[in-house]
Amino acid sequence: MSLQITPLNDAHLKECAALFVSVFNAEPYNDLWTQETAYKRLHEMVHSPGFLGFVCHDAGRMVGLVVGCARQWYSGRVYELQEMCVALDAQGKGAGSQLMRVLEVELARQGVTLSYLMTRQGGPGEVFYSRKGYRVNVNTVVMLRQFSI
Repeated sequence: MSLQITPLNDAHLKECAALFVSVFNAEPYNDLWTQETAYKRLHEMVHSPGFLGFVCHDAGRMVGLVVGCARQWYSGRVYELQEMCVALDAQGKGAGSQLMRVLEVELARQGVTLSYLMTRQGGPGEVFYSRKGYRVNVNTVVMLRQFSI
């Protein structure tokens, strides 16, 4: 693989949305994203204050993305890694690791002191992020409330 990583911007959004749909609608996630809903989610992130994201291309084809936002916390700047995905046929070949390295260098350059994320328990994301130094925070719980319309 000859990987090229660049900052994510509006020009990448259609291609990012297609990649997002292909990864998260497949096993093990089986989500129900459409090109439109994925585009809207990524567009909202790109236009959020503190946005930082990168895309990874191999031979001109987008094979990965990472997006999130840096925000102020009492102890300093923290980064919420909101989405990361790598094309199914490119997983395990270094694209995700390269994206994380580039992201972490930029976060350090910006003075970010902590990065956090949510991922499916027991899934491939948890294994990947554990290898990158992320740990489960036993003091935090994710709570949901469904609204009826």
